Amino acid sequence: LGGAAASAAAAMPDMPPQHMFPTIVALIAVAGVAAGTCAYLAGRLRLGYLARFAPYPVGGGFLAATGYLLVMGALSMTTRRDVTLGSLPDVVATSDPAVWAPWMAAAAALAVLARRGLRDVALPAFMVCGLALFYAALAAGGLGLEDVRTQLLGPFEDVDPAALAAAGLSAPVDWGAVAAQAPALAAIAGLAILGMLLNSTGIEMTFGADSDFERDLRAGGLANIAAGALGGLPGYQMITPTLAARNFGLGGRLPGIGVAVGFAVVFAFGSSFLGYVPVGLLAMLIAYLGLDLLISWLWDERRRLSPRDYAVVLLIVAVAALVGFIEALATGFLAALAIFVLSYARLNVVRLRSTAATRRSRIERSDEELSLLADCGRAVIVLELTGFVFFGTANALTERVRAELAGDPRPTRLIVDFSQLQGFDASAAFALRKMVRDCASRGVDCIFSGLRPDLLREYRRAVPREERARTAPSLDAALEAHETVELERRGLGRAASAGAPLDSVLVAFAEDALRGGCAGDAVSALTLSAGDALIHEGARSTDLFVLRSGAMRAEVEGPGGRRIVVGRSLPGALLGEVAYYANVPRTATVVAEAPSTVYRLSPDDLADDPAGEALRAELHRLAAARLARKLARATELIRDAGI
Repeated sequence: LGGAAASAAAAMPDMPPQHMFPTIVALIAVAGVAAGTCAYLAGRLRLGYLARFAPYPVGGGFLAATGYLLVMGALSMTTRRDVTLGSLPDVVATSDPAVWAPWMAAAAALAVLARRGLRDVALPAFMVCGLALFYAALAAGGLGLEDVRTQLLGPFEDVDPAALAAAGLSAPVDWGAVAAQAPALAAIAGLAILGMLLNSTGIEMTFGADSDFERDLRAGGLANIAAGALGGLPGYQMITPTLAARNFGLGGRLPGIGVAVGFAVVFAFGSSFLGYVPVGLLAMLIAYLGLDLLISWLWDERRRLSPRDYAVVLLIVAVAALVGFIEALATGFLAALAIFVLSYARLNVVRLRSTAATRRSRIERSDEELSLLADCGRAVIVLELTGFVFFGTANALTERVRAELAGDPRPTRLIVDFSQLQGFDASAAFALRKMVRDCASRGVDCIFSGLRPDLLREYRRAVPREERARTAPSLDAALEAHETVELERRGLGRAASAGAPLDSVLVAFAEDALRGGCAGDAVSALTLSAGDALIHEGARSTDLFVLRSGAMRAEVEGPGGRRIVVGRSLPGALLGEVAYYANVPRTATVVAEAPSTVYRLSPDDLADDPAGEALRAELHRLAAARLARKLARATELIRDAGI
């Protein structure tokens, strides 16, 4: 804001200072209103959540650096010199210790007592005693106020508000000079919002209570608008006065009301009485707050933070001491970002590695088909990705694929599933090209499945057509295509299965029972058209079904009422066994995908017929074998997942 004011004044070189004054006041007012409006809109748009992206070590470094600056500021107040880390030895060596040492010692003692649970009592007592001892020492030494004028806040020059208002109206405002500072005004608004979020984050971390960042932005915005309308400086919530209020044992609205009353008193009666307050008294308070923050974040947190996170805190404090506060925060964010990238790069983006021997499509198949697919599926590698593939993880993924291609047995097909992947960058796209080339050089068929439309467009944009992998809409579709090819190659495709149901004993008995009528109501045939529901999710029933011809699909209701297909059945499949044996409601809705014929079996009714009892036993045996095979595949898949 000072730079903007100086620039605006420089744009009016021929104007006397008293005529520049209204323009500078207008610039300050516009800055406050602009910062307040931007902050309020940010709160209304719920942009405060951005503060949640600040890493914890950066917040800790911000608080520790604040503590360092408070201690240096307290020393600067008492010595009347600009104290930095570099100038500290010279200031200590050349300044009168009686001027600053007692106050700094009192601040250190106060910090120790506060950490022993005496904060609410010790801080007011030290403030009162410090004031009393200062004037007692003056009396004992026979000194007057003029002898210690440099150790007092004053004298302050009282300003007549009426004269100030008259000066502000003495000349017109050069609005062109104000408008020329638009970039600076935008920076001021951005820094005000940053200050609000950083201090709200610091208050949240210090107090251990959640902050409402949107509310803080709205409140800070309205305060800036009100202050700017009256010519006040733009600002934001400050952590230091907030900590002081807490350490005085004050909470709620009382501290804010007290500050407002204090300003009103000064505005009405002047500030000359504040000139009798010792500088060291306020320096003691400020140094105590700084020491409290430094001890909390450089000593206490060293046991809670990992070495690398603690190093970020130390880095921020060091840069704040040697370079500057804003630079320190920027350095801390960059360091935290680098740590995140390096840590994330070590994560395995392969969520699950399996083979087609255990990772099957949702189609229920016959025992013969399952046995054949188990044999040939060991040469089909399935890699399911997760997270985000970027320059840090792309190379690791490439090396993982190369290791798979060099494995034994030699793979014939590689299926890479992207359905759980959040995205990838240009480095990942280049790695995918290398992956496809490696597969092609070894004669391995490479298939990418589950690419979302946006990822598919990105992939096609980044990779030439001749270097792309074949794609499948989902992992299930890729597995189904693989299974179909392998079965048809061996004469066991869908067409072959359509006329040879799996449970031939059950089908033969059901057909004999239907022709002879010996099973009564225990067996019946159902004919379904495409789209007809055989089983409804949540219904209770003890019937089992054998698909004689056609095709069925099992689906469940997903989020938002969306239907999710969880299985498909070809002729010969046994349906409904889970609900029957577990005695639970139907777990899915089963719908005919094509005109289908189904045999309904009622195991409980079969016991009424001697032939039915034997059939019932055979039914239980076949169902148990089917469930056992499913469990074995699931167990192997869980083992591959490392669960």
